[in-house]
Amino acid sequence: MNCIDRINYGMILRFVLTIVSFYTLIKMKVSTRYLPIILIILMLVLDGADNAFNIYVNNVWSFNDISKCTFSYHYQSLDKILDLFTYILLFTFYKNDKYLLLFVIWRSLGVLMNTLTGNRKWLVLFFDFVKEYLLYKYLFPNTLSYLSIFVFAKIIFEYYFHVYRIKLMRS
Repeated sequence: MNCIDRINYGMILRFVLTIVSFYTLIKMKVSTRYLPIILIILMLVLDGADNAFNIYVNNVWSFNDISKCTFSYHYQSLDKILDLFTYILLFTFYKNDKYLLLFVIWRSLGVLMNTLTGNRKWLVLFFDFVKEYLLYKYLFPNTLSYLSIFVFAKIIFEYYFHVYRIKLMRS
């Protein structure tokens, strides 16, 4: 099975797991106190689930092929689109959170620009701050005073992850 097939199967798995997970959370009526942490962990697990077929190659468990497949444009664009799908499902729990809406729309612009141009630098400018925002809300439920510090740190991380690290891997 080649990278494209493994990526596609992984994305289907992630999509199905996302729907099942959110449906289960809705039915469980989880306490709002712990909901942000549960959702963050769930999103991290789901984000890794799409690599399930990349670590089991030729009947061997190996992490060697993950980088080759996950650095491809095919993987990156599908991964970002599924991230957005997950973020939209978050509104099941946070219908009136204007900041969450802002961060999802902001990231959507970056995903759109990245998909149209193939330029990952758009992902730095239109950084992904959804999971971090949920963590921020959990740690600082009554203030936005420190939010700009978290945003700045995330932009630095996004630059490292989408620009600097790619340069290192290609050289």
